[in-house]
Amino acid sequence: MPHRIPGAPPRLDGFSCIRPLGAGGFADVFLCEQDLPLRQVAVKVLRSEALTPDGFAAFRSEADLLAALGGGVPVVSLYEVGICDGGRPYLAMEYCPGRLRVTPEPFEAVRAVALVIPVAGAVAELHRLGAVHRDLKPGNVFLTGEGAPRLGDFGLAVRLSGLADAPVGVSGRWTAPEVRSGVSCGSPAADVWSLGRILEVLLSGSRGRIRPRELPDGLRDILVRATRRNAGERYPDAGALVSDLKSWAARSASRSERRRSS
Repeated sequence: MPHRIPGAPPRLDGFSCIRPLGAGGFADVFLCEQDLPLRQVAVKVLRSEALTPDGFAAFRSEADLLAALGGGVPVVSLYEVGICDGGRPYLAMEYCPGRLRVTPEPFEAVRAVALVIPVAGAVAELHRLGAVHRDLKPGNVFLTGEGAPRLGDFGLAVRLSGLADAPVGVSGRWTAPEVRSGVSCGSPAADVWSLGRILEVLLSGSRGRIRPRELPDGLRDILVRATRRNAGERYPDAGALVSDLKSWAARSASRSERRRSS
């Protein structure tokens, strides 16, 4: 896929553009400083060529879902929505300076699970609202200055009621097999597959794949179920995955405490 160059930064009263952060198929993102309150924010603005009814609808859907998720859910916070120069809609959001990166060396299992649980929890809340994310990958997991994960980029997210009319989004190895093959436009089970792949890559490092026997007891079964090729054999939604991950983490912590005490 060719590298996209961000368009012109938006002209917004009360905001000063610092630099581009990224460019996608439909929108550009800029780091800006807001005057009141004084803070750095990420401003996502629809690209001029995406000023179509479908483009506006997707942007509106992203804003609505972020607002519906509300506080307490580990997603990037939505601060402001509006229209800037050229009639382009924009979202002013929480700026997170880091992203989850695939490293050559694998994460320890406890650390990997601790990173995935809040992300999967955010997806679980999305599923509870009757919507799916459809673009889960490490690059869409942002990290605050303290290293806390925040799920972002809801540009392909859609409510299940509108899924049949939604464009298909494919993010390479992070996309479930049935979506890549065109059998499905997305589903809670497809989001679960993507979460499983993120966990697998954290556990395996740059190898990308891990042998089940290399995993700790219990975690092996969770990962295998999350990444089943047959969607009907996976966890039905992210909430069920989170429940098992939290149970595994609690058992792991209990075992570690017993070893320290012995």
